[in-house]
Amino acid sequence: MARVQAIEQVPPGGNTARELLSRLRASTGKANEPTHLLVIAFGELTLSIGHSEFFDQVERAMAAVVKANDADLFVLTPFDRAILARTSDYVATGIVSDLKIRVLQLIERMVPEYYGVIDQSRLFRMFDLSRRRDAAISVIEGYMVLAANKTDWQMAPQRGLLTTQHIQEVETLFERGGAAAFCRSFVTGQDMVLAPQDRAPEPVMTEFFVSMESLRNRLFPGVDITANTTLFKVLTLSLDRMVMRAFPHFGRAVRQSSINLNVETTKTREFETFLASKGGQPAASRLNFEFRVVDILENIQIFPAIAKRITQTGAMVTADFVRPEMLGILNFEKLHVRMVKILWEPGCGDVLRERRSEISALTRHQVAVAFCRVGDPEAVRLGQSLGVVLYQGYFIDGLLRSTADREEYILR
Repeated sequence: MARVQAIEQVPPGGNTARELLSRLRASTGKANEPTHLLVIAFGELTLSIGHSEFFDQVERAMAAVVKANDADLFVLTPFDRAILARTSDYVATGIVSDLKIRVLQLIERMVPEYYGVIDQSRLFRMFDLSRRRDAAISVIEGYMVLAANKTDWQMAPQRGLLTTQHIQEVETLFERGGAAAFCRSFVTGQDMVLAPQDRAPEPVMTEFFVSMESLRNRLFPGVDITANTTLFKVLTLSLDRMVMRAFPHFGRAVRQSSINLNVETTKTREFETFLASKGGQPAASRLNFEFRVVDILENIQIFPAIAKRITQTGAMVTADFVRPEMLGILNFEKLHVRMVKILWEPGCGDVLRERRSEISALTRHQVAVAFCRVGDPEAVRLGQSLGVVLYQGYFIDGLLRSTADREEYILR
């Protein structure tokens, strides 16, 4: 508990959530004002790890990033931080990538049992204040509400567990509020881009998914959604049904749309209806169904038949979250998979280079290869050298913030 008390100290006279909120509200967009806000929810790590030495190193990593970029660090909660900086979109993306790499390396070295388990999207949120100032203010206001209800910052936050009542609350909200309102509140999208060498990235597909972070923050703050794996699976199955029903409200007809489902969902009547209707798209070829490779392996006896039935309609099947070590072990062609999304992680470059022939073989058999969770330019540079042209991740999001950025920044 000593370490918890040490990092929970709010610096006197500033650098608190209140000070940050005041600065955001007072900003007018002048040239000398901060341009980007990075919110770092390290509470996700603390609540599942709780290693004091690890958090000592995390604090040092944050301090180094702040110093290197002449930024300001703010304490939002005992374990959540914010970095306010005046910089370009490109440098802001680099700040996220730098800190993300440092943290992942610390996890791999100090608490390897959690490496690859933690969802990076929950840890880092970047706000371009020229476009999303109101959203940033809303997030910090949420932290202020949390602080107002917290009577003793010297105590570690207590978390409840997911229950069937929480799942019922989500389902009730969907039914009463309607699909369109649910989409506006909880569904987000992330583009995949085509980025051959010497060409600017161009979006070709958008993956839509329910933001677990939004669910947690808005519906049941303080609840550990994933601790009870059985109920978490029930929640995701319920969300699958909602996503399919809501799809016409967010599926884009201008390019391919993708949703990530449980294999078990494909056995339901709702999925059959969705597949038959093509999700309201003009053609099934604009639909992509993603399945986590772990889920595929758990259903390996039936998955080939499921995937074949989907591809026969003209839709695509993707194996998601494939670790580089799996390449050459699974026969994706026989599984009727048409795209493999390889998980990019810091330090995986050597493994990928060793799998060059496996990546080439997939391409020869008309299985598209993409890198996902791309958090730094090295992923794209290495991918291009291996013949990979499809990328998705927060680094890519940064490149797509404006058409100008996309035209000027060509990875070489």
